[in-house]
Amino acid sequence: MSKTFYNVITLASLASLLHCAYSAAQHRSYLRLTEQPFVSLPADVLAQTIISLVSLIYGATHVAGAFQHIKSDPVSTHI
Repeated sequence: MSKTFYNVITLASLASLLHCAYSAAQHRSYLRLTEQPFVSLPADVLAQTIISLVSLIYGATHVAGAFQHIKSDPVSTHI
């Protein structure tokens, strides 16, 4: 696939992750206004957060390019 595709995945997942943070803040604000105790975030916010985080990591690893091999230096490997 093209690098543009991975750029789109990365940007979309970053925007989705920011939306998750905003939704979590709004949920906490709503609970404070209605004087309800905080138990956990809604399931849809948790699911969106996990999916966004996984897709962000996936896209970022492909945008970064091929990984380089680590070359060991025989002089500096002694203890």
